[in-house]
Amino acid sequence: KMDQPIHLSNGSVLLRFTAFAGRTYRISATSSLSGSWQVITEGTAISDGTAEYTDTDAPRFPERIYRVEWP
Repeated sequence: KMDQPIHLSNGSVLLRFTAFAGRTYRISATSSLSGSWQVITEGTAISDGTAEYTDTDAPRFPERIYRVEWP
């Protein structure tokens, strides 16, 4: 489950979500639901089952949609 994205003062977006501890996840983003998805990061959830990522490229896009996947 992804929490509501947090828009930071520098234009970046902080994403937080619940994940299975130790499991690898991938975050993808697109500017349009009809557009192609680009993987922007991959990582592993920490032991309490939470994960977060700051999208520092977000200011370059007028709108951005995110999804989390477990490969």
